[in-house]
Amino acid sequence: MQIQSLCYGPAFHEPALSFATKLAAAPQAAWLALIDDQPAAYLITLPMQTDDSAPQLPTLSDTAAQPVATSPNWLYIHDMAVAAPYRGTGVGSLLFQQTIAYATARNITQMALIAVQGSMRYWQGMGFATDCQPAPHIAAKLRTFGEDAVFMTRHLIP
Repeated sequence: MQIQSLCYGPAFHEPALSFATKLAAAPQAAWLALIDDQPAAYLITLPMQTDDSAPQLPTLSDTAAQPVATSPNWLYIHDMAVAAPYRGTGVGSLLFQQTIAYATARNITQMALIAVQGSMRYWQGMGFATDCQPAPHIAAKLRTFGEDAVFMTRHLIP
């Protein structure tokens, strides 16, 4: 939660209980990077059957358990944050490579995320592309993240 509060504006601070439900939904699909025993970065994903399950920006009342597919073919990157002192160290790339390995080992062929706070270029560098006209159900959820939020996808080679 400390890294999240340092990396995002107040509108993107996820309530602790909402954050915990995502961690509990797929603990094997979330990673924390430590540098010199200090939390440096984290990456949380949610395995899904389709992009239909992509969550919207949580509110204080969002505490419901997150659905996790038993045979996922999508991996939704819910959040990746790198604390300021560790930006540029490659820790974000290492976490992302762990995510790719996780998805590949499970034959997951698609990844998705919602880029916020101007992070679209970063994610393009990680192989994600913009979905210029997202499906209506994604467009509605996308609006909860603000006007500059961008839905992005990446295909993985099976």
